[in-house]
Amino acid sequence: MIRERQALIRRVYIFWDLAANSLALYFAYMIKTNFLPLNVRGLRVTDEIFMTLVLIPFLYYFWGQEMKMFDSVRFKSIWQIFANSAKTMGLVIISILVFFFVMKFQSVSRILIFLYGGIATIMITGNKILLQNIIHFLRKNGYSKRNVLIVGSGKKAQEFLETIHQQEVMGIRVVGLIDKDPSTIGQYRHGYEILGTDQDLHEILQVYPIDEVVCAVPFKKMDNIQKVIDVCEEVGVTVRLISNFFRMLIAQTTVEHLNGLPMLTFSSTPNNLLPLLFKRGLDIIVASIALIIFSPFFIIISLLIKLTSEGPVFFVQERCGLNGRRFPMLKFRTMVQDAEVLKANLAGMNEVSGPVFKMKNDPRVTWIGKWLRKSSLDEFPQFLNVLKGEMSVVGPRPPVPSEVKNYESWQRRRLSMRPGITCVWQISGRSNIGFDEWMRLDLKYIDNWSFWLDLKIIAKTIPIVVLCKGAY
Repeated sequence: MIRERQALIRRVYIFWDLAANSLALYFAYMIKTNFLPLNVRGLRVTDEIFMTLVLIPFLYYFWGQEMKMFDSVRFKSIWQIFANSAKTMGLVIISILVFFFVMKFQSVSRILIFLYGGIATIMITGNKILLQNIIHFLRKNGYSKRNVLIVGSGKKAQEFLETIHQQEVMGIRVVGLIDKDPSTIGQYRHGYEILGTDQDLHEILQVYPIDEVVCAVPFKKMDNIQKVIDVCEEVGVTVRLISNFFRMLIAQTTVEHLNGLPMLTFSSTPNNLLPLLFKRGLDIIVASIALIIFSPFFIIISLLIKLTSEGPVFFVQERCGLNGRRFPMLKFRTMVQDAEVLKANLAGMNEVSGPVFKMKNDPRVTWIGKWLRKSSLDEFPQFLNVLKGEMSVVGPRPPVPSEVKNYESWQRRRLSMRPGITCVWQISGRSNIGFDEWMRLDLKYIDNWSFWLDLKIIAKTIPIVVLCKGAY
């Protein structure tokens, strides 16, 4: 995941810089042909011009690689960014002029080339500063942050903490540490609280929304690491192992690096960054279209709810999202106002197994609520949750915290993907299937996830919703 994230950021820098180069050449052309003295205006379109246009991006890419223009600029000053951009563009311009001399090009204006070089330097510098500030802003405001639990509290843990402090905008938030000694629980090491021992890992993963567990212990103390890996695999949390013995395992695993620290990664959830970005893009597109198309129905539904029962239009309920993160999920209200209070009196009438509560003829449901549930229109406000990034269009349905507390270990892994409005359960019988089968379908979705599987589930969901199959 770290390597893929770095590779994706590098591609963004390359695309960003090549786009700036193209715009710089266009602006140079516009300035030369419209604003310079008449005796230097004009540009003859020749084969030499076309060869130059093709040559420039290749030269920039070559010298950009040599000058490390496509590496991260998160920790560079404005002056360092400008100086590196100027050096790179200087080498590009010199290479172009040498090429002109060797090929005896005469029709390409040298003024145009120098204008391009100056404008490109300014634009590339500005682009990198803009990207730097965007990344800093996103990280500072908690976007795309990964909650990390560290197994270990000694020198290796300290080394890892120092590394991520130097790389603060990488988006790593340390939740706490795990130590082998039970007497250290509650104490602070390296500025972070020791939350428990490796024996407490399962409980810690239930209490805190953990995205990754990093094992930072020396080789001689790694006797319990297999248990850590087993627990994390079961609940769907990624494990990273920092050590200096990875040569023993290199044939079986991929080694990633964090600022020079070798890390072995074990993951039982999808972690291919580019397809996951496509999934997020699909979420935004589908949610935006759905909200625009169905906005007139939202107004009608809101009026019907207000006119037929007391209470708010929307029902807001705390749900568990990615790795247990809690968020307020939106639905159109389908029950009477004090439904949660009345639920205790109906506990013995639950018609499904497991920690969830479902009842076919629930007396708390209003008459308009029955129709909304049958048609699944009560779920449509969740497209707002999708736009906020709390949910996805496709994914396991988000449970309430009280359900999660009663999960068995293997069931908790369904929280390892962002929850969705629709899922495999939705197209496989919905309320007509048992709880354990529902959980297994979610885990099967996680294990076999692909972008195309999401498209397939969306396509199958539409007729099921239209025909009102399986919901109550």
